Amino acid sequence: MLEYIILGFLMGCAASGYDLKQYMAESTSYFFDASYGSIYPALKRLEEKKLILSEEKVTGGKFKKLYSITEEGRGVFLSWLKQPVRFAKTRLDYLVPFFFYEYLDPITAKQNLELFIETASVGLEELKAQKEELNIRNMDAGHTFHGSVLVYGIRYYEMLIEWCSQLATEKSTTTANTQKGGPLSENNHPRL
Repeated sequence: MLEYIILGFLMGCAASGYDLKQYMAESTSYFFDASYGSIYPALKRLEEKKLILSEEKVTGGKFKKLYSITEEGRGVFLSWLKQPVRFAKTRLDYLVPFFFYEYLDPITAKQNLELFIETASVGLEELKAQKEELNIRNMDAGHTFHGSVLVYGIRYYEMLIEWCSQLATEKSTTTANTQKGGPLSENNHPRL
């Protein structure tokens, strides 16, 4: 997936590895992110496949390696892009601890949920700011594909914050259930 994201960004303009990381941080990191340790090997693979080219430049006394997409790279990217999108269960690892919060004392559970809400709220505000920026540039964020993904992200974060808030309120009065016979005892295994 990372290689296609890189090709997608390079469809717009040439970029350095640093630039690509920044583009991801500002956009795709809400649903797919990568470290520099993943980006640079992916750039090397793409260059070996002749899907991108690199050019070394010195600007302002600094060395910069810019990558641009080749015609073959454009073809590969567009061919991938034309494929129907398949739904897949996403990795929502953060739900695992919540699933077992029955065993945590209510005060700690509530505090952890509130911290999670704070983190999600920061992401929500960043997405709203990006949507506003698109609107300012006379691109109605609800009517572009980029904007539609932002709207999806905003609604997702809003749902997540509402869900966590409700969970924190409802579960803050319950007691931890750590004794034998609790919700996960012998024949009482939960099903996802």
